[in-house]
Amino acid sequence: MSLDNPDYTANVIRYNEGLGRRRPPGPLLQPPGDGGSDNMEARVKALETHIEYVRSDLQAIKLDVRELRTIHDRDFRQSFGYLVVATLGLASLILGLAGLMAKGFKWF
Repeated sequence: MSLDNPDYTANVIRYNEGLGRRRPPGPLLQPPGDGGSDNMEARVKALETHIEYVRSDLQAIKLDVRELRTIHDRDFRQSFGYLVVATLGLASLILGLAGLMAKGFKWF
């Protein structure tokens, strides 16, 4: 299939128009304003303010994650302890019942 084929070109154009994916006129990344320094300082100041807020929010998130990590570690240790105690209790119960059965059947 070559690009000179009119049917191929027509299908491609119809496909792009059907999806509505047309490129906007002009350059892809156009900065606001005329490129001069008319209000550049105000925009930079606003960006610096936003960055400060982002940094403070990020610091708060880091502290929350650390706190959750310590809570998780403590809960894991506690749950693991409960699991060990339950396992030992179940094992002693099974051994006790096996001993009673052995005595009942006069195995020893």
